[in-house]
Amino acid sequence: MTRARARFYAVLLHEFWLSLAVFAGVAAVGGFVIVRMHEAARGHSYVEGVWVAISLMFLQSSLPFPSAWPVQLLYFALPVLGIALVAEQVVRFCILVFNKENRLEDWYVALASTYSKHYIVCGLGNVGFRVVNHLRRLGKDVIVLELHPDGQFVKEIQDKGVPVVTGDARRVDLLRNVGAERAEAILAVTDNDLANLEIVMDARQINPEIRVVLRMFDDNLAAKVKKAFNIQVAFSASGLAGPAFAAASTSTAVRQSYVVREDIYHVAEFTVSSRFDGKTVHDVQSQYPCSVLAVVRGDARQPFPPAGRLLARGDLLVAAAALETIAAMEQAV
Repeated sequence: MTRARARFYAVLLHEFWLSLAVFAGVAAVGGFVIVRMHEAARGHSYVEGVWVAISLMFLQSSLPFPSAWPVQLLYFALPVLGIALVAEQVVRFCILVFNKENRLEDWYVALASTYSKHYIVCGLGNVGFRVVNHLRRLGKDVIVLELHPDGQFVKEIQDKGVPVVTGDARRVDLLRNVGAERAEAILAVTDNDLANLEIVMDARQINPEIRVVLRMFDDNLAAKVKKAFNIQVAFSASGLAGPAFAAASTSTAVRQSYVVREDIYHVAEFTVSSRFDGKTVHDVQSQYPCSVLAVVRGDARQPFPPAGRLLARGDLLVAAAALETIAAMEQAV
């Protein structure tokens, strides 16, 4: 609830900062003119002058009508400006807060402007739905781009508090609207290979550092894309796709994912560093709750190595573990 409230206030600040700045600027200039030119304000501080200017914008004044014509103009102008500014902002505030149901698109775009290091999921089909749910389980901020506003899972995801912006994710302006330049990762999981490729390439142009995860049905095309564009490509059956895409977007070591009852495990690859040079497979499994599936040294691959197998710097270690364990191993191994 606290996080949602903070997002709400951030949206309000984003929407009204310009009006607040204009209001403050008018009050500052008005206060300066009043203190310098109003005969009844001599000896008053600048702060008192600003207070008088703000009072005038609300049709109040603690000082008599001035004799200097510039201040007289100010006495007529400030109430008009004040009424115009306040009336406009009250109307905008009411529309934004109390009419969200009819302006969800604008609300979600405004909400997206407050996100940073978030995850953008393009496509809300069976796979996209699972991806969003798994990312939320990992505690990630998620924004969804979906072409069809009446899609099967749109209402359900919106009810969970996830912004769903409708439109073609291949539009660069739409990617900017959902904060692609500030996003941690973008996951293109529509059922169109070429559309997915176009989405992630546009996202990379906007944000070269963004991590991209791409769903592709054509295995040959996927391999070429991964090699040519340095893209982390993930593809699997829909039942496994959710955790696989979510994990691939949060860790570069993850290669595959699977679900056992309610638990999710991931297969990851690590390059052994000097810290574990000379250690054994048993040492790794004792320090981290994982299962070492293979050790690769050069062209030699040993699946299911014995506990006493020695590791050397540069070895490729393949292990299965929970995502939290993989994150710890990724930093240590």
